Amino acid sequence: LGLVLAVVVLGGIWIGPQLMAPRLYVSTARIVVEAPEVNDPYLMLTAMEWLRSAAVLEAASTQLGLALKWGSSDRAQIWGRLLKRIRVGQYRNTRILEVSAASEDQNEAAEIANAVVRAYVDLKINQRTEVLDLPRQALRQKVERCERRLEELRRRRREIGQELLAKPNALPEDYNAVESDLKI
Repeated sequence: LGLVLAVVVLGGIWIGPQLMAPRLYVSTARIVVEAPEVNDPYLMLTAMEWLRSAAVLEAASTQLGLALKWGSSDRAQIWGRLLKRIRVGQYRNTRILEVSAASEDQNEAAEIANAVVRAYVDLKINQRTEVLDLPRQALRQKVERCERRLEELRRRRREIGQELLAKPNALPEDYNAVESDLKI
């Protein structure tokens, strides 16, 4: 009887906290990291750091409304708490990264993992868009300069026309230059 009582007591001491501990749910989101044409040995490490960066954590926490949900307006505290809940790793030595999020609420775990990946994707899209916008902006400025020059030439052509009407036999000195510029 003493042995049975000891086993029950010891079992209760070991099992009791296990039953009372909150459940922790883990959700994982995966993302394929696109490799540039050059071989970058640090590509995956860089991508993993970006997934844990302040920019990604800020976007994910804003998207999830964590300041309100967690009752804090301190961004660093929110990022720290969010960072403690996620793990970023490479999947089986591939170009796939996994973002795992843990929470007592299974829906929140999934939302966090998905929001971090979504924030990373948005950040990378914005970076690429900015790079592509630079030549587009330069081209747009060149077109605007050409349009201004064309308008100047058209204005000067009208002035020359007015001068010719006033003096039919005399051509202004810059007539040929304006005509050749307009043919461009």
